[in-house]
Amino acid sequence: MNLAEKFAYMATGQPYLDLDADLITARNTATTVTTHLNAITDPIKQVPIFRN
Repeated sequence: MNLAEKFAYMATGQPYLDLDADLITARNTATTVTTHLNAITDPIKQVPIFRN
């Protein structure tokens, strides 16, 4: 099951394995990007982050 399928499955409300390696990687990436985004005070410099 790929990550998109895992997210779709999670959206159904069914139980899922929270410690799945793909989900851990996705959470870590989201945390890193969010931390970086929050550190930037210039909104113009934030735009490229949203486009990735």
